[in-house]
Amino acid sequence: MWRCADYLPFMSFGGGRGGFLGLLFWGLILVGIAFVAYRALSGPRRNDLARTDRNDAMDILKLRLAEGKITPEEYDRMKRIIAG
Repeated sequence: MWRCADYLPFMSFGGGRGGFLGLLFWGLILVGIAFVAYRALSGPRRNDLARTDRNDAMDILKLRLAEGKITPEEYDRMKRIIAG
């Protein structure tokens, strides 16, 4: 009788052809799942937060220029400060 383990050696943990390959295959699957879960649950990265803050500051600066609360010279000076 044919056994599935004969055709899918990476699925078998018990000795023979599939022992090490099966362990390696499922170990990599578990490490991959753990990595994806860690990245999903760890929240935003520090660089992402800094980029978001910089974009918010630029939006506020553009709005202030459009409303006439600051001059174009002040806008340029503040833009260099935010970008730098």
